[in-house]
Amino acid sequence: MAVFVLQKSSTSKGFTLLEVMITGAILMAFVILSSSIINHGVDQLQKRKKMADVMNHLDAWTAEIKGVGFFSDALTHGSHQKEIHNSSQVVYLLSWTVKDLAPGFKGIDFQVKDPVGSKVLHEWKTGILLDRSID
Repeated sequence: MAVFVLQKSSTSKGFTLLEVMITGAILMAFVILSSSIINHGVDQLQKRKKMADVMNHLDAWTAEIKGVGFFSDALTHGSHQKEIHNSSQVVYLLSWTVKDLAPGFKGIDFQVKDPVGSKVLHEWKTGILLDRSID
């Protein structure tokens, strides 16, 4: 009589469910972290480009004001606003308030705003001194 004995294989092949789930969770965390870092980098690049564009427009505007003179309409006492356009759309709003601080000296408070939500992107203060020759 022949007796056949079936043996269970002691060497299992493949991964357990727990190992697969842990590996999947680690991979998912890596993907989420990577996409977050890339998205943040792109946002920073866009903000930097927009602020560089703002500064270029402000340099051109400042040169324009210097060329017109101390008594130009843009330097009259009070609040002023100018829309800065890029091709066909309004990119941002430049607003400034001029104050006469002393004879021949004007203080200016600038604000660059987002045209959609009027969020202040940048603000600063400066002064302009009337050029007088000393006798």
